[in-house]
Amino acid sequence: MSSTKHRNPPVLDKSTKHNKTKDFNSKKRHIEEETSLNDDLYDPKKPTKSLFDQFLELDLQLSSIFFVCASPNSRWGWCRPLIKIIEIFGDGLVWMLVPVAFLIVTEEKWLIEFCVNILAATAFDLCVLFLLKMLASRPRPVANKGDMLIVVAVDNYSFPSGHCTRAGMMTYIIIEYFNLTGGYIALGGVWVIVMAISRLMLGRHYITDVICGTVVGFMEGAVVIAVWITVDNLESILSLFLRT
Repeated sequence: MSSTKHRNPPVLDKSTKHNKTKDFNSKKRHIEEETSLNDDLYDPKKPTKSLFDQFLELDLQLSSIFFVCASPNSRWGWCRPLIKIIEIFGDGLVWMLVPVAFLIVTEEKWLIEFCVNILAATAFDLCVLFLLKMLASRPRPVANKGDMLIVVAVDNYSFPSGHCTRAGMMTYIIIEYFNLTGGYIALGGVWVIVMAISRLMLGRHYITDVICGTVVGFMEGAVVIAVWITVDNLESILSLFLRT
């Protein structure tokens, strides 16, 4: 019979055993971390974003499509100067200076009445905007360059759009005061839409800002018409002040 040689198993030194144990523990820890991460991602008990937050994200995504003139380097940056001219016509300062200029040079009673009410409407609009902007405290889009004609602290907020409130309010007032119909109403609607789109193109506001701003403007216009100050009332107020 041939003798069978028995081979002893290889003997591992301490350093080799330590390295293998370390690798095994490392792989085990990595698997546990991945498992924990997957549990976090698919955990039904984990709080998700509210419907309001999801709505705001959708508003941002849709609004960013319109930010084509937000800077000179934007896709339609070449027409930014034209859009900024539209912006000027919606500025609150303009709606205060123009009526004052007419009051200085005119003696027509109907025009005096109209300009005084426009000044009162502008002041009313600014007060409403102050309250709404402070309550919402919504920052303007990141795309906004902050180069508007007049910017005060409260106007750093985005909701609602002041240009759209004034566009809606003034359109409503003019249509009601002059009893306009047909094509004039359509023209006013075009102006309101143009103002809203221009605010988006410049990256000043989100879609919800301009829509809500326009609605608020129409409501403001209705209030101004309801409490309209007539020439007779103006004369009574002036005489009262003169007596005192």
